[in-house]
Amino acid sequence: MKIKRYIPFILLCVVFAISLFMLFNGDNYKDDSMSADNSELNKDSILSQEEVDSIKPPVPPSKIVIEEQVMGIRLSWESIQDVSAYEIKINDEQIVSTSTNEYIHEGIKPGVQYTYSIRSIDKYGIGKWSKPITGIPKQPEKIILSEKIEMDGSIMDWEGIDPLYSNEQIGITVVYDNDNMYMLVQGEQIQDGHCFYIDRDSNENTGYNQTGWIGTGVEFMLCDSTLYQYKGKGSDWLWDDIAEIDYFIGNNIAEFIIPLASMGISHVGDIIMGYSLGDYIPDKSKEMFFVSQEILYDLSAIQPPILLGTEITASKVIIRFQGVDKAEGYEIEVDNQIINLGKDNFYRHTGLEPGSSHTYRIRAKSSERNSLWSKKWVLQTKSMNPLPGKIKVDGKVNDWTYLYKELANDKLPSGIYTAWSNNSLGLLVVNPNMGNEDIIYIDSGNENSLGYKSLPWNYPKADYLIDGETISRYIGNGSDWKWSPIGEVSIVKTKEILEVKIDISLFDFKQPLEIGLGFMIDDSNCIPAEGKDMISGYKVLTDTAQQLYSPEHVEFFSGSRSIDMKWEPVYGAQKYEIEVNGKIIGTSQKSEYKHIGLIPNTTYSYRIRAINDDVVSSWSKPFTRKTLADNVKINVDGRNEDWNELMLSAYDEKNNIKLYTLQDKKGLYFLIQGEKLNGESNIYLDIDGSSTGYNVLEWQQSGADYLLYDNYVSRYTGNGENWSWKDIGEANIISDSNMIEGYIDFQLLDNSNKNELKIGFINNDVIYLPSALQGMITANHVGAVYQDLETPSSLVVQPTIDYISLEWKGVKGATSYDIEINNKIISVDSTSYKDIDIQTGKEYSYRIRSKNSYTISDWSEKVTKKLIASEPHIKLDGLTTDWIGIEPVADNEIFSLYAYIDKYYLNIMVQEKEVSKENYIYIDVDNDNKTGYRNSNWADCGVDYVVINGYLHKYIGDGENWSFEYIREITGIKKDNVYEIKLVKGYIGMKNSDTIKLGYSDNVDKNIPKEGSEMVVVNKWE
Repeated sequence: MKIKRYIPFILLCVVFAISLFMLFNGDNYKDDSMSADNSELNKDSILSQEEVDSIKPPVPPSKIVIEEQVMGIRLSWESIQDVSAYEIKINDEQIVSTSTNEYIHEGIKPGVQYTYSIRSIDKYGIGKWSKPITGIPKQPEKIILSEKIEMDGSIMDWEGIDPLYSNEQIGITVVYDNDNMYMLVQGEQIQDGHCFYIDRDSNENTGYNQTGWIGTGVEFMLCDSTLYQYKGKGSDWLWDDIAEIDYFIGNNIAEFIIPLASMGISHVGDIIMGYSLGDYIPDKSKEMFFVSQEILYDLSAIQPPILLGTEITASKVIIRFQGVDKAEGYEIEVDNQIINLGKDNFYRHTGLEPGSSHTYRIRAKSSERNSLWSKKWVLQTKSMNPLPGKIKVDGKVNDWTYLYKELANDKLPSGIYTAWSNNSLGLLVVNPNMGNEDIIYIDSGNENSLGYKSLPWNYPKADYLIDGETISRYIGNGSDWKWSPIGEVSIVKTKEILEVKIDISLFDFKQPLEIGLGFMIDDSNCIPAEGKDMISGYKVLTDTAQQLYSPEHVEFFSGSRSIDMKWEPVYGAQKYEIEVNGKIIGTSQKSEYKHIGLIPNTTYSYRIRAINDDVVSSWSKPFTRKTLADNVKINVDGRNEDWNELMLSAYDEKNNIKLYTLQDKKGLYFLIQGEKLNGESNIYLDIDGSSTGYNVLEWQQSGADYLLYDNYVSRYTGNGENWSWKDIGEANIISDSNMIEGYIDFQLLDNSNKNELKIGFINNDVIYLPSALQGMITANHVGAVYQDLETPSSLVVQPTIDYISLEWKGVKGATSYDIEINNKIISVDSTSYKDIDIQTGKEYSYRIRSKNSYTISDWSEKVTKKLIASEPHIKLDGLTTDWIGIEPVADNEIFSLYAYIDKYYLNIMVQEKEVSKENYIYIDVDNDNKTGYRNSNWADCGVDYVVINGYLHKYIGDGENWSFEYIREITGIKKDNVYEIKLVKGYIGMKNSDTIKLGYSDNVDKNIPKEGSEMVVVNKWE
């Protein structure tokens, strides 16, 4: 009984001791589940007796209500007085807290049972758990869409789909179909830097497990357009980029699409996902979201038509499309106007302006419902801008093959060709079998004229005809044969061509326009074939002779008493003149010449120019070559002194191996020098310059007829692919580890034409001389086969805030390059250089030249730059202030073209006196003239994309026709004299390391860079 009397005092002492302990050690003794609001318990150092007697743990929440939602569970309960927080235990594993009397467990796997218990927290302690309660999230209904989700910045195709997560700042929607997973992010200030973390199998034991989300092992991570796959062991940060995906990022929306195949799966399964853009969603220490919203497509509707092909001229566009099953008719939208086509599966759009752009899309119709619209096509009519050239009526076709060089190989194919000038119309008909009575029909293109229509072609109408030297105008009612002679034409006719020139004053129209043409041969055969459209003619010439370029890429073969030369043919040239030491010595019909009767060991200087009937090119740059010494004596003795006067045939700079060759009337001498010629060495001879013989070698267009190994000579006896050789004799060969010298007598070789003999050397099946993928070297009484090096072109000097980068186009035959920096010369092996040893505010001048073991080119033009003061941040505001410090990539008296590539965007600004109505930005993404549209405005280009008035289009043609497919609208602004766009690099498949080319046009007569020059090269800002 005495002990009971001291119980209150003992309790008071215990509480006082605990309070003191918590006061000084609270930071190390806090319950992690306590919120900050409960820290009052630690601050009370002394409690009264009444407070001690009243301390009771908080009661568990009561009247708990569970609401099963789609992919979520909502818990609510009655609020308890003085309780500052509640903790929720999920499946006896995870504990989360909330300060309100409800909690939503969202983004969880549907169809799976979850168990919850709740307890209360007040300033004195933590209560007991409530009784467990269970719930099962609902399975989302499959969402039916009528069209595919596109990465276009529009949310129209997302209508009816609920977000996976949303709060006041952001909403995230994720759905999937059989092929892809789609993500939509919406918010007020969406920017770059989106990251999705994807746990493919909902298994924390696979993938990266240090994200902070509970029970997570992330196998894939999507950061903007790049998909990464985890390659680490769980805790280390090790990722490989495996794919670039389609995406869109705008001001308040971002869309992403991931092909399921890129993650190695065919269905979504148990994928869970987290997201970050600064903040993490869901919050760290929670579970990631399950992806369970599946979308299906209504396939009951008839499908949209598929484009089969287009025919485009200067004034018309003809579209043909594939018919659709169940379709009762078709509609076409032309420049936003809908036209009913009935059951026709083609459309003729006529009467158009040359060089104009038009939009088209088609849909099929039925009594039940219409199909979706097809993709939108943007097509541009051909230009009628004058081309350099002049036509003569002389029965020759050289002037025509230059104009139609895209069709002409050796000669023009059968057909009708036209060429307007200011004063006349030239016509050429090519046909291998001309008749006795040949008539040319001309449709003036005037849709209001009646014209003669009883012709064998599609949509025929003839306003004029040419019969012999007479041209007549049609005056009938459309079906009767009534013609009135109006004048004479100039005409030349042979067995294969008919050439005509007509004075433009004879026509009712007084300026060049697109016309239709048909040709009848003895009233039986016709061009084009019966049932085809008449041929369109719209090319216009300046009526001045076309330019001839100077011959380039000249190769020389020096003998003791002759020098042979070859060069690339010049298009349009009929012959070439050769100048030696300032005197014209002869002409050549071919692009080659042999200069004979020369003095041994003498230097000669050459120039070459191209000629046709109308114009002469400028002279090529001079080339200096020296003949060999007469009666050169080679002793096969293992010494190289007698080779000193001869030039190299081939050189492997990497392995420092040299090949010399020399023929005389009796045989072939050769010398191979190198530091390490150990192991198997084979010398191959091609005696006929063809691929006959053993052709399983890495040299192009080479067939080895003979093999020299050790001292043996073998002739090839196989089928071209098998290794089959027969020993036929011996050669005189001396070799050691540093040299192979030899001689083979021509009597051993079945070679009636020694000039075609070629040689190649292989050491240990690794070292090729000449290098692999080149041709074998001609051993033609000559020591060397090489050409002068060109000066490097397209030098781009790009300043940054830290360094200045240089990049230029490689030169064929160059092994290295000299760079002169403020009169100091350095040498590099690549076609780029980064100058880091520079000072802010100081100007630096650069020029480059190419070189190899034999020669050095001229210097390029100097380019002067200095460091940029600070890295630019481009805003799309139509102002130029944020472009200060960035120099234009191209400019002239009308335009200034700026470009800047940052991490995510290609930024482009055009500044001019007055912004044009039409704005065309041409982009060569891969810097490859073999792909894309070879635009006639610029040389050596292949346009992959074009931005037309703010709309991005992708090239889908064959390189010559204007055929671009609409992709999407892009962000741009026109303001005063500025046109500015911001293009997501992912839209055009552009990577950070890419070098691209740009060109700009107002689609009338203004281009930058200027017409005929190359598009401007733009490099990444680093």
